[in-house]
Amino acid sequence: MFDFAVAEKEKSQGLRPRPLVVGCFEFCGPFRSFMDLCEEGGVIAILRPSPGGGLYQILNIYYTANVKSSAFLELADGDALTEGSMVAVLYTQVLNAESATNLASHLRSSLPVQS
Repeated sequence: MFDFAVAEKEKSQGLRPRPLVVGCFEFCGPFRSFMDLCEEGGVIAILRPSPGGGLYQILNIYYTANVKSSAFLELADGDALTEGSMVAVLYTQVLNAESATNLASHLRSSLPVQS
């Protein structure tokens, strides 16, 4: 189970954050702010903490050419559905856009994404 408080403490101590597993892939995150993200392509997962904590509900998952810009838009949305949401990122430097889009589609169809 992912403990956000422990992850924040480790980050403040300069330690490498633990990955968040989405499907069978290790994503970076979760992040509450877009500031820690790179302006690179990747698969972005929009998350909301599950009631009771520890786990996350996936609100959306998709490929984007710029995860930092997409995270800014997602986190600043202000929509009631995404209020309190976070993002996790799988950078896809070794994949072309089509392969990364296919990966995101596969994850979206194989995982319980809230709509």
